[in-house]
Amino acid sequence: MTGRQRLSLWGPPSLLIALQTFLSSRPPALLPHLFPHSDKVVHVGYFFLIALLAYRAGRHAEGWTRGRAGLVALLATAGFGLADEFHQSFTPSREADVWDLVADLTGAACAAVFGERILGFLRFSPPVGVRGIEKPRT
Repeated sequence: MTGRQRLSLWGPPSLLIALQTFLSSRPPALLPHLFPHSDKVVHVGYFFLIALLAYRAGRHAEGWTRGRAGLVALLATAGFGLADEFHQSFTPSREADVWDLVADLTGAACAAVFGERILGFLRFSPPVGVRGIEKPRT
């Protein structure tokens, strides 16, 4: 696998992590609360997406088994969630919240457990040229 192919798989979850780190360094956004604790739904969704993309990268870039890709995606995303909450405890106008971490872990766990089925359903295959997918003929 070329470096470009590996980057095309690991780049998206890495960019989401970088974006979250940047956003956590800023004052909280004034997003409307549609219902109580709606911010937790955002946490679940965001960390689900990070873990799902990490799962995909592990399966296709590294050739990991489903179990290993799920475990690594879960542990790495959980570690990042913990680091993010720790970071927020030192950021003015922010605070660490254990329920944010629980929401982060919930999203990551869903991606780790259901990643293969979700990617198959979405036909979210690796980029062209990765793991045996042929480039289209022109």
